[in-house]
Amino acid sequence: MAQKALAKVINILSTVMPPDKGTATVNNYDIRSHQTDVRRNIGLVPSEFVLKEDLTDFKNFEFFGKLRGMNPACLNERIDKLLRHVQLKDRANFCVNTYYKEMKERLSLVVALVHEPSVLLLDEPTEGLNQKERSNIVDVIKDFQAEGISILLTTQYLGVAEKFCDQVAMMNNGRITEAIQIV
Repeated sequence: MAQKALAKVINILSTVMPPDKGTATVNNYDIRSHQTDVRRNIGLVPSEFVLKEDLTDFKNFEFFGKLRGMNPACLNERIDKLLRHVQLKDRANFCVNTYYKEMKERLSLVVALVHEPSVLLLDEPTEGLNQKERSNIVDVIKDFQAEGISILLTTQYLGVAEKFCDQVAMMNNGRITEAIQIV
């Protein structure tokens, strides 16, 4: 139940579903009245893998970049940069179905960041990964955070949150019950 509530928060903030009541803002854009602006400012890594497994990672990125209205020349340059950043440049022409879970998570980050959003929403990006794989994904996320991207993360692993979050909020029934400042 807790995971569904957290996924619901991500879905509401990404404008996939409307809130039951109240509202929220992303980069000062109201999620109800400025959905296009919200979507332009966010990158989303859902808990479910969304890339087409029978396509190469490059073709997947090209597809998602075009959906975002990116110029093809800028898109190719951005994809190249992101693939190098997540250490998958040498696999750009491999089909996604040949990748293991951690590699797919890194690919999901590239898709979410291809249009250069200022906010990254991550729904359980380390779920199902072993300790080393989890650490690798956290390192990649920290790198993007260092570039100035704001990150909202749902996780069951407090150790993951402690590695790069400056605030942790506990939720119950869609309400924040406790917020902790990480020193």
